[in-house]
Amino acid sequence: MEWAQTTVECGVTGPLCFSLGPSHNGAQRSSKEEHNGTEWIVTPMVYINICESKKKDYDREDVTMQNSVVDYGNTNCEFTFQFPAGTKKGQTVRQHIDPETFIEHVGITNADIFNPTGMKITTASEGTYGISAFHDSADPDSWVKTSNRVPLLAPNISAVHQHVSIPGHLHSNDVRLRPTPDQLQDRAVANTRKALNTWATMGESNIHAGVHKSKLGDKTRYIVTKGSVVDGVETSSAMHAYISRNANNPKFMKGMFTPTKVHMSHVNGEQGYVIDESTYDTMKSMLSGVVKTHSPFGKGFGIAVTKLDDRVDNGVHVNVGFTRTPLTIEGEFMPVHESEMGVMEHHLRTPGEGSAAVKPDSTLVPGWEDQKNLTKDMIAGHVVEEVTGSDD
Repeated sequence: MEWAQTTVECGVTGPLCFSLGPSHNGAQRSSKEEHNGTEWIVTPMVYINICESKKKDYDREDVTMQNSVVDYGNTNCEFTFQFPAGTKKGQTVRQHIDPETFIEHVGITNADIFNPTGMKITTASEGTYGISAFHDSADPDSWVKTSNRVPLLAPNISAVHQHVSIPGHLHSNDVRLRPTPDQLQDRAVANTRKALNTWATMGESNIHAGVHKSKLGDKTRYIVTKGSVVDGVETSSAMHAYISRNANNPKFMKGMFTPTKVHMSHVNGEQGYVIDESTYDTMKSMLSGVVKTHSPFGKGFGIAVTKLDDRVDNGVHVNVGFTRTPLTIEGEFMPVHESEMGVMEHHLRTPGEGSAAVKPDSTLVPGWEDQKNLTKDMIAGHVVEEVTGSDD
């Protein structure tokens, strides 16, 4: 295994990172450069900090420079499945690749930036097999959505699959993929966010992590801490990260988190931001759209093989190749059938100006430090409980 280290000029303004080692999974979009008499393959990769290389006329989150790769820039990737002999006519067998293994092989951190544009299935077998791709190992009908099928008409056989093998031949066919919701224009902003270090590895569990509901009478506020620890496992708070990254921006939430207006409180010794119910609902909805995985490939990828004849053979090899559109070198997600992205809004529009700054005070009711003249009954009825996602 050889290692390369070099620098090239590529016309991109701002920070740009290149592979300092072997290319990941045969990454494409590479260029050749001669260095000390040796020709190296130089592969651009989209690092988290690459988003800062392109300046726009909208507010952008302040990105801390990182060297974590979110997209290695592969424009194609392949998976090969071997099904051994023994499958009987009419029997269907399956093999499945779990989501973590799938995205690692593609060279991405989240299935939403997979963005496939085509699929090619190739088979080698002495028998006749129907081949179809699926997503979820727990759902037998989670087929990969395509716009073409291959019918097989033969004596006592009538079948339709995404691919049908031809006995004794290495046979391939191109399968047209139908765009999934994660590939469309309305997901472009959220998918571009997944190139930021804050969101690249977050999922739905991060939305509610570290959030506590504070009830006083018939009113509810939320205290947002840095995260939670369950059975020794730390889960960072997406909401706390979002607020912290934008707290000093007077345009963010109308400046309610700036030093002169922010309301801080405490829960179990942890300091957190206090927000009202309306703000919480707005932020929760926005963050859900960002960190939730919308691509069906978030369930993984598998192949189902159905034996269509009674020939005795040695099984079948199935190779599946994908083409895809990576994030741009500026870190942007390119929607299917779209040449330009719309204006990107990276900050919420929310009602309320926020109050004067309130600091934590252990002698007061958490989340309600700004309220005066609280009665004993109100204080006695105060409840603080951790938000789990099912009860908020």
